[in-house]
Amino acid sequence: MKISKTGNIWYSPYSVYKHLQLLADEVGVKAIEKNGKYKVVREARIAAVTAVVLYKITGKPAYIQLPDSDPPDAFIMQQSTEKIGQLDISTLEITSYRANNGSLFEQLKNTKMKKNSGYSDEYILVVELFSNEEIDYDKIRNYANNISLPFPIWTLKGIVVDGTTTAELVIVNPETHFYEIPIADAIAQWHDKNLIDIITTKRTGSEEKVRTESSGNIELSPWKHLIKK
Repeated sequence: MKISKTGNIWYSPYSVYKHLQLLADEVGVKAIEKNGKYKVVREARIAAVTAVVLYKITGKPAYIQLPDSDPPDAFIMQQSTEKIGQLDISTLEITSYRANNGSLFEQLKNTKMKKNSGYSDEYILVVELFSNEEIDYDKIRNYANNISLPFPIWTLKGIVVDGTTTAELVIVNPETHFYEIPIADAIAQWHDKNLIDIITTKRTGSEEKVRTESSGNIELSPWKHLIKK
């Protein structure tokens, strides 16, 4: 647990998409998708979908947080079911692929997919796909496993501001798994199952005494402190 790296407020995917829609109503969808000012908002959206998938895989609700400085791009937290008080925190590195500089394999091999990349097994590399080009997942997986890449690579395609699409997500390595996630339905589970929307962690000197509780109706967005006016 690397709790010293993070703040104490964690947002559910439901909360992220709620604030995303509010921002879209204010500035427009095009601004969110194109304006560099809103890069952190786009990263929060990817982190939220990643959290949804982790919840789907593990059965443990996952929450996101945007750090004050980049890198990293985001954190995802799940409460451990094995050790009371432990918070399992993953670090997200987010990149994109547009097929204008060769294949995804070539892009990753030349940038992120290196033993000395500096990314540990606490990381998840999420690649947002902006191309319809067919991806050779076998080639990426085999290369990653051959060099003992310590972190998993995920690809994500088909996410929008209002969450009405089905996201296509692939966990590439060490084993390849394909998922189709109806985002709106998955996010609705936070209300349908009465899951906590926003969590506050209470820090103490002992990991066993770290506790979490609902933050109530916090109205600040996850990116409020990061967007310059």
